[in-house]
Amino acid sequence: MLKEPKIIVYTLFDEKYYELANITCPNKVEYCNKHGYGFSYRKDKFLYTHLGFEKIHRILEIFENEECDILYWCGADTLITNFNIKITDLIDEEHDFFICGDANGINAD
Repeated sequence: MLKEPKIIVYTLFDEKYYELANITCPNKVEYCNKHGYGFSYRKDKFLYTHLGFEKIHRILEIFENEECDILYWCGADTLITNFNIKITDLIDEEHDFFICGDANGINAD
């Protein structure tokens, strides 16, 4: 029997997004509770001036500390709208990295 991967849903925001995160984080917690995933966030002042570098730094830190097998990053300005779709339904064994796009092109959230 295969071991279930340890999954963390993660978001990152600063003081400009506190009010919005107060709405969106409980949504993510509810989704994680339904599927047995961890939820983590960081709400500190960013270490880097460009958010992309902040994300890379935090992703590396999470995997170096072996906090999870799968990290699902989502922005503080996002909501999970379909609680019936599991993160494992969205991935496959052939790829190690997935990135999505939206109307503006590639979006790392």
